[in-house]
Amino acid sequence: MHRLEHIIASLRGNGLRITPQRIAIIHYLLDTVEHPSAEQVYKKIQHSYPMISLSTVYKTLDMLRSKGVINGIEVHGEMRFDAHIDEHLNLICMNCG
Repeated sequence: MHRLEHIIASLRGNGLRITPQRIAIIHYLLDTVEHPSAEQVYKKIQHSYPMISLSTVYKTLDMLRSKGVINGIEVHGEMRFDAHIDEHLNLICMNCG
């Protein structure tokens, strides 16, 4: 089963609604190799979903994190998100951040 489909099935199994906005957030996180902030996720999917609010993005990311679907990594006081939850390294340059 494709990772997106697995996540959707898992969320449905936990009684959560699967909205197009939630799917867009998950899909974006699965497709990027970066660790975007909530604001970056918002800016990226806002083009396709202009009615989505930043608050919805934050709430969705918090929910996905609480369900173990994504990881949150604090970088310089800002939370960054990663849908690739397999074991891997995250490095930050001590000079430039």
